Amino acid sequence: MRLTVRCDSACSGTARLTVTRRLARRLGLGRALGVGRLRLRLTAAGERRFSVRLDRVTLRAMRHAGLRRLSVRLSAAVTDAERRRTARSGAARIRR
Repeated sequence: MRLTVRCDSACSGTARLTVTRRLARRLGLGRALGVGRLRLRLTAAGERRFSVRLDRVTLRAMRHAGLRRLSVRLSAAVTDAERRRTARSGAARIRR
């Protein structure tokens, strides 16, 4: 999933992809709901696009289960002069 980060000054933060407990069980991921993570940093004010990728374990489990699409939730927290948090839902796909 892609996200655009815009900061008025230098900032840093994290972005996480998560799935529901039911889907994690179906994929055999156990109690792990996080399926992707990215640390992001802007060294100066401005806007930049980032891509958060699914981890290998999740991709392997999706192929094994025959899933081509996965509903995920993206949460991002950015720290600068004012702390901001955002979240959105979407779908991740396996290409091929």
